[in-house]
Amino acid sequence: MKPQTDFDPGSFTDVFNPSSGLGLALWEWMWRDDNIVRMETASDLRRVAVEPLQRFLLEDFDPASIREQRIKQMIGAMARQVLGHRGYEWEGKNYKVPTGDLFTTGSKYRRKTAEVSS
Repeated sequence: MKPQTDFDPGSFTDVFNPSSGLGLALWEWMWRDDNIVRMETASDLRRVAVEPLQRFLLEDFDPASIREQRIKQMIGAMARQVLGHRGYEWEGKNYKVPTGDLFTTGSKYRRKTAEVSS
């Protein structure tokens, strides 16, 4: 899937270059259908959204780059924007990631509930 929106780098302008480089490649990668399904499934199971992405990030990108703290934080920010666009809301941060060796903590998301009008 093509990104549905541009990434808002916010405080990640130091590591996100919209014209080339790792940041743009990561943003496009996050919007792949398989990665969206992974993040949504993890969220629906009340797990950290980036948990199921770990192995694939390390396979698809240079592990040394992906392991940089600012890059991992940017991946979390990207997950938040992708899931927000897909109807999820941020639930909280600093949840432990019990598996994998890339992320130790991350954020959880839940589907937004439709407001019932009376």
